[in-house]
Formats: sequence, structure tokens, C-alpha cells
Amino acid sequence: MATSEKRLGFIVPNGILAELERYPFMRDLHVTHAGFYPGSTGHCNRPNGTHEMVLIFVAGGKGYVKVAGPRQAVVPGDLICVPEEAAHRYGSDEGWRIYWVHARGASLPFYRREWGVDARKPVVPVEGELQIIGLFRELLTIMEQALSVRGVFAASCVLCHLMQVLVEAAARGRTRSGGARERVARTVRHIRANPRMTFAVKDLAAMANLAAPYYAHLFKRFTGFSVRNFAIRCRMNRARSLLATTKLQIAEIAADLGYSDALYFSRQFKAFNGVPPTAFRMENRF
Repeated sequence: MATSEKRLGFIVPNGILAELERYPFMRDLHVTHAGFYPGSTGHCNRPNGTHEMVLIFVAGGKGYVKVAGPRQAVVPGDLICVPEEAAHRYGSDEGWRIYWVHARGASLPFYRREWGVDARKPVVPVEGELQIIGLFRELLTIMEQALSVRGVFAASCVLCHLMQVLVEAAARGRTRSGGARERVARTVRHIRANPRMTFAVKDLAAMANLAAPYYAHLFKRFTGFSVRNFAIRCRMNRARSLLATTKLQIAEIAADLGYSDALYFSRQFKAFNGVPPTAFRMENRF
């Protein structure tokens, strides 16, 4: 089976699920749905949730997920975990490559605790893409070949192995994310300390020793803004301070902040603050 070439989706019939309940091991963990989307766009909205835990591994592209907390962006290497019965929606506008599985069983709360996820924080970065994808493919191959009690039993055994691998992968991912967070934080401090400079994502990513797409994703996740918007906001903070506490002319403040065109600075200031620089100064002069 070449899962990288075709879309796959399997739903275990209710009769087979009832048969699986005879096996004590299956009561702890078993698969009910599984699939692979090689480049899917579109959105899934489940206002009433599902009876199963939904697990999605993002292997490529970008998307989002929203459960109980705010909407979160997801990128390759992220694991999405939606608890049972939790209302949720997820999707991608530009296309993403995902492996997914729905699971039932008494052990699911244990795995969520180990991954550090819940309804308000449904995303965790994981390390070890090749092993994770390999196990997903093994699970899908079994289900494609035999959607029977024996086949689903075997697929659920693979799922158990996958879940244990994801525990270790999440621990490594949190370590990576924690180190990356500090490196991104250093670039944030650099931007704040140099409001007159312009910043390219690739240069800041190199400073953080991260790939540019991953850096941009982490930057927005940590700050809530793109690099460009964050840098402009830092300039606007500096501009408000200078307008309120100095007698510098508007053109001098614009130049201090790296603007060669004072009119452009005034337009951008008004866009961010709702009033032009002169009006702000009159209202806020100390």
C-alpha cells in the first residue's frame, strides 16, 4: 500500500466493535476509525464532538484546530488530540498532509496526561516523524487488508505501540519546543531593543537557529503577531513615548524610528492608534 499516493479512510462497523468488547485488552484501547489525507483542504466541524478521542498527526502543510480554548495554528510535527465528546473544529485552507485515528478505551485519559494535552491545549509538538508515520502506515495497511475482528484487533495492537511511541515523542517535542521558545524569546527582545530596524524572518530564524517556517509559526504562537506586525507595534510604542515625553518634531520621530518618509509614518501611526501623531501628542502630552 502506498499511503503517500492515495487518500484512505476506514470506519470499523459496530458489529466488530461489539465483538472487540469481549477482549479485556481491547477495553483499554482500540481503533474505531483511521485514515490518511495526502493533501486535504476543507474543514471539519463537530459541535457535539464524537464518542472517540480524535488523534491527528500533521505530516505536511498547515492547518488549525479549535476545541475549548482559542483557535491554534498547527504545522508539520504537531500532534492534535481532541478528547471524547469535546466540541471541535479543524481544517486547512491551503492543504495539509495528515494521518488520523479515532480511538476508544479506558487508557485514553492516561495518554492525554502523558502528552500534556486537554481540551484547552489540544496540540503538542512531537519528535520522530519517520517512526510515527511508519506505525500509522502499518495500522492502515492492516485495516485495508482485513476490516474484520482479527484485523481490527491487530490494528489496535499497532495503535497501542503508536501511543507509547507518541508519549516519548511528545516528551522530546516539549524539550525541543522549550529550547526553541527561549531562542525565539531572544529575537523578541532583539526586536524590542531595536525599534528603528527592519527585520526579515529568515534573518531572525537564523539568529534562533530554526527553519524560517517553523520560526514564524513559533513567533506567532508565542507573541500572537507576525514578525512584521510585532515590529511595527514596537515602533508604535516607541513613537507614543516620544510624542508624549519629548518636543521632537514628527519628522524627527519618524527618522528616529527608521522611517524615511514622515507622511508614511503618520499614516501608519494613525492606522495603529486611531489618531494621527499630532492629535495623540495633544491628548497625551505630559
